[in-house]
Amino acid sequence: MTPSRYDTGHLTEDQFEPGSRGRVLRNLQGIRGKRAMDALEATTLAEATDWAIRHVTAEQRFTAADICQWHKQWLGALYEWAGEYRQVNISKGGFPFAMSPQVPRLMQEFERDVLARYTPCTFDDPEKVLEALAITQKWC
Repeated sequence: MTPSRYDTGHLTEDQFEPGSRGRVLRNLQGIRGKRAMDALEATTLAEATDWAIRHVTAEQRFTAADICQWHKQWLGALYEWAGEYRQVNISKGGFPFAMSPQVPRLMQEFERDVLARYTPCTFDDPEKVLEALAITQKWC
């Protein structure tokens, strides 16, 4: 069997789109081809980025709810679970992501310890901007 793009461990194969050979997650569009899904995800990411540029202000303090909203904006037309915290454990390329039961707590910590401290990003000192970006990236 071809290695899958996502490893959902104990879940059954019906998490994948039927006919995709385990390469494309079940989706609202019925897309079975990995290249087609990659292209559509890239297109919807560009559209979501444009949406965010028009709706996010420089003064906005980000929250975990904002991240969920942006995720839904990006992938909501493709996946019914877009914008929701994961309910399954996944890994990619052999790297396990945070265990799903921990995601709500981790997002609360991220909001409290990073987003509340570093957004809005209105620092006058470029070193402070770099520090904020580095710390935020570390959490991601």
